[in-house]
Amino acid sequence: MTCTVDSTQHDSLEALHKHLRKIKVKQEVYYTDHAPRRDLCTDEPIPFKAPAERYLTLDFAHKRNLHAYVKEQPAAAREWAKKWLVARKASKNLVYAPLAVELRTLMCPTVQELDDLGGYNTICREVGLQIRFEGSVPPPRQLDCPIVIDTREQDPLHLTGLVLRNKINCGDYALPPHRDQGVYIERKSLPDFIGSLSDRETRIGDSNLERFTRELERAKELGAYLILLVEADINQAMSFNHLPHIHAKVRAEHIFRNLRELFRLFPDFQALFVAGRREATAAVPALLAMGEAIKTFDLQLAYERGQLPL
Repeated sequence: MTCTVDSTQHDSLEALHKHLRKIKVKQEVYYTDHAPRRDLCTDEPIPFKAPAERYLTLDFAHKRNLHAYVKEQPAAAREWAKKWLVARKASKNLVYAPLAVELRTLMCPTVQELDDLGGYNTICREVGLQIRFEGSVPPPRQLDCPIVIDTREQDPLHLTGLVLRNKINCGDYALPPHRDQGVYIERKSLPDFIGSLSDRETRIGDSNLERFTRELERAKELGAYLILLVEADINQAMSFNHLPHIHAKVRAEHIFRNLRELFRLFPDFQALFVAGRREATAAVPALLAMGEAIKTFDLQLAYERGQLPL
């Protein structure tokens, strides 16, 4: 690639950035002057924000501009969304259509917006992505058996009805062996979620992310379907850097990038973000009562549409 300041040639973006440091040109100045991005909705310049690789792919300065573009120019937005999905499929080696959680945490339309642009599943099929969920939320029903809580669960939810404490092969909540349908729930508070998805090395040498990945690998070996239940609204989880009681050394963008990678690696894995501990308490029996049907629909999407009995 060519440096447009002095026409020198460089074999990678990293080499170009090294050269910019050498000639004392900041990346922000270089890209905004020589490779500026403009917002498709407002036609205004998009402010530079590292990393440069991400900046070079941006078409909107803010999500609100993207949402306005979808509303005001639906035909153009549909074509843009298809190109975005094609590029993401290629760069991330995607096989399945992204989950609602993934789309909420990226600069792209939501599932609902894509449905309004001609159907999310239809658009995904057009770009060659497989559809993971085509089922519907089953009607609510009451559990007629105990819920097993793992003995290692340190802050168990106060569930109504009969509960048992026993060791579970994966997750924190499950049905007893004679009623087991392979669905397990891993509960996390917001700080727990942040910690589990952080790839910072711990005292014992591996990261929390590596340990959580091993749990997903174990679930896969067992043929289990694991649900990560987070006691926080997804908007709160996406902006945890601004919460005074959480002193994280990682950024929300990094945590959700790790989560999206786990979705890619483990198709039998979903995450559900709910509004606090009360809803999480209601979610456990409701989800376990659905049995295998839970594998056929997008949990976060159903929650956001008010279809889960919480």
